[in-house]
Amino acid sequence: FFCENPDTTVLGSKYESVLESIYWAGITVTTVGYGDMVPDTRCGQFVACMAAIAGVFCLGLPISVITTKFTDKYQEMLLEQKVEKERKRFILAKKKLAGMRGISQFGNSLGKLFGLPDSNSTEEMEMVMKVATKVFQEMDYDNSNTIDKTELKVCFPSTGFGGWGNPEGWD
Repeated sequence: FFCENPDTTVLGSKYESVLESIYWAGITVTTVGYGDMVPDTRCGQFVACMAAIAGVFCLGLPISVITTKFTDKYQEMLLEQKVEKERKRFILAKKKLAGMRGISQFGNSLGKLFGLPDSNSTEEMEMVMKVATKVFQEMDYDNSNTIDKTELKVCFPSTGFGGWGNPEGWD
């Protein structure tokens, strides 16, 4: 106010009161800048530049930091939801498998009543172990006898394990 209208008697000044100057400062600091009030003097223009720079530092930088943190937390939440969904899916599969084992045992019991051989014979178990071992070896790319997160992502890309990295050339 005092830069544009120092003796408060300048006619035609857009800054006729302190309230109008506060309005101009608020519009400038928030980087809105309607353009309805523009300083005419060098002192006023300098104050306008400083207010604009202060607006960028006081509002722009904190808002960008807050936005980045919000985005990171949101991505973390989405990953947790995917992992939870897969966990529930595996629990359901485990229950179904347990039910199938129960049916198998029930079938074995009935089979014994009628003199049929046990369906969980040693030959069948060996065959299942061979297939399971072959599948495990196909998934274990680095032959470490363990399946790490990277190998899981390669074998099951739609399970939400994408947040753990991607080896070169594996998409």
